[in-house]
Amino acid sequence: MRIHRVLLAALLLASPTVLAATPGVVQADQNPSTPDPGAGLRGGRGGGLAGFLTPQQRMMFQLQARDQLRDMTPAQRQAFRREQLQKFIAMSAGERQKFKSDLQAGWDALPPAQKARIEARMANPPGPPPPPPKAR
Repeated sequence: MRIHRVLLAALLLASPTVLAATPGVVQADQNPSTPDPGAGLRGGRGGGLAGFLTPQQRMMFQLQARDQLRDMTPAQRQAFRREQLQKFIAMSAGERQKFKSDLQAGWDALPPAQKARIEARMANPPGPPPPPPKAR
């Protein structure tokens, strides 16, 4: 959330001449309101990887990160997520496409039974816990 605020503040403070000097093609690539047709459930409006990856690719990314995150403290997890986001932002278009295709290849390589379990979990995500019973 802080990253979004910082980026918004920087964009608001940027002079119009700097924005005008940026080629239109680059501005179109950087425009978060331009949805990617294969952007998954959130139509390209999601933060981080949510707007770029399909749900299956996001699950593969989470499965790969799970082993690394397992023994981390909450602060270390937050730092890891920020580091991953910065790596993703720094990637070129070709590197992003390779990253995406590697995740898809990992998904395709999963056994059918494991895919079915993951897809069932994606279709019925756990909701918030039920509210406590009211005192009478």
